[in-house]
Amino acid sequence: MGEVNRLQGTIRGGQFHVGAHRWPLGYTPAYQGPVDLFLRPWEVDISRRTSLDSPLPVQVLEASPKGHYTQLVVQPLGWYNEPLTVVMHGGRCPRSVASVYSLVCNMRGLYNGDERI
Repeated sequence: MGEVNRLQGTIRGGQFHVGAHRWPLGYTPAYQGPVDLFLRPWEVDISRRTSLDSPLPVQVLEASPKGHYTQLVVQPLGWYNEPLTVVMHGGRCPRSVASVYSLVCNMRGLYNGDERI
């Protein structure tokens, strides 16, 4: 299966809550409560701009060129303890490893135990 990022959070209303931050889901699932969000590194992106869709600050710890993509290790700032892996394609690579960005991701991988939400 390869490397996967796992975020533990809670669904409340139409939002995914992790730490003090939340992402709008665009719908209200029938299930409300604790969930795991699984994201492959290429399903995550970082942006210089913060918006309602990307309110989660991260700091770039490591940038490793891997041919046609760059693999980043980012540390969430104040909302999650574990580092995450991000794959950036093309020439898009942070200029400074210590740069702060906002995490942008797709919310398709929400699970409650083994059940997909």
